[in-house]
Amino acid sequence: MSRKKIAFGLFSNLQGLETGARRAGFNAPFSSDIEELASTVAPVIWEHKGKDIFLVKDVRDLIFDKDIRNALNAIGIDIAKGELDLLVGGPPCFGITLLNANFRSVFHALNFLMIEMLRLVKEIQPKVVLIEQVPTLLSKPMRPFFNYFVNEIELLGNYHWDVKVLNAENFGCFQSRNRAMIMLVRKDLVVKPSYPVPNPVDMNKQSAFATIGAELIRHKGFRKQSGDRVRIIDGRTKLFPTMTSSDVEIFRNGLWQKLTIQDRKVLAHMDEYDFNGLISDAELTKKLGMMVLPPFAEAICRHIYSEILEKAAA
Repeated sequence: MSRKKIAFGLFSNLQGLETGARRAGFNAPFSSDIEELASTVAPVIWEHKGKDIFLVKDVRDLIFDKDIRNALNAIGIDIAKGELDLLVGGPPCFGITLLNANFRSVFHALNFLMIEMLRLVKEIQPKVVLIEQVPTLLSKPMRPFFNYFVNEIELLGNYHWDVKVLNAENFGCFQSRNRAMIMLVRKDLVVKPSYPVPNPVDMNKQSAFATIGAELIRHKGFRKQSGDRVRIIDGRTKLFPTMTSSDVEIFRNGLWQKLTIQDRKVLAHMDEYDFNGLISDAELTKKLGMMVLPPFAEAICRHIYSEILEKAAA
């Protein structure tokens, strides 16, 4: 009997990618992030309570044989080089995103954490790698860094790769959130990278009004880099925009009001988890805004499972 396919997560945050992988049929026993708070809330999210590993460590110091394998051995899991089915991660976007336009730079130190992830790919040799990043990675200003990143993939020598911008709204999510998804597939699998087909948005289930009763949405946007402006969106005909700010207000029950933390959890598909007493509302707001939405991750991981790993094994 074949073992359950295994996924590891890096830059874990609230484990959106790992949760998606679990729902797609993977066992995801290992996650890592530099932030202690991510470790504090991890047991709430784990599928196997108390039997998974969350390692708080800077990815630049993370070593497969020394750190990851030793940690997993403690819970009875041994993964040798080349055996891991899927490695997922969403490296920080702060040096790339337009929301951080004043500090965005090809040379931002955090950009190079994507290169550190490739270093671990070389050490682990997973069958498939999924990297999530903001689509600004593919913009003209960031092209020198993206070309450098692609060159580092090519230097690995044994991976096919592809990148595709997908919107979470086309995979059942409550937010309209574009993301650049980069996939690497080991060449010996003899299967090329591919992505799930997007679905039409169902306004009856996904609109801002359907999810949290928001008739209108008011939030600060930006125009080029000349300052903030206010955008008002009809919540009955639109999904919620990418939720990264605490400045968002909604018109609900005849009143303009701030989003509650429960609203934010619903919009991030995390309302089933109780984080009370573990993390402040301000910190949870920040983490929910940065996370990969689980249904989005699930759709891509399910595709990887059936259309890449299963076909490679056939």
